[in-house]
Amino acid sequence: PRLAPVHIYSSGAGLKEETARELARFKNLAVVLSLDHSQPEVHNQLRGNERAWDWVFTAKEILQAQKILCSLKISLFIFYYKSIP
Repeated sequence: PRLAPVHIYSSGAGLKEETARELARFKNLAVVLSLDHSQPEVHNQLRGNERAWDWVFTAKEILQAQKILCSLKISLFIFYYKSIP
């Protein structure tokens, strides 16, 4: 039988190569990595961690190395936008 696609949404924080290898067994899986802004410093500010931007792109590299489909999603909420100096 054909399996329905499964999407996991993640900030990328803490993703390890071992976990990606385990996820790669599921051929119907895709991972959506979430950004809160297109500028690294603003994304980090909104996430409250100066490494948050790096987590996303490190996770992207780890997932792609395991041939796991991944995409980026930018979520810009108006209340975030208005809170940025």
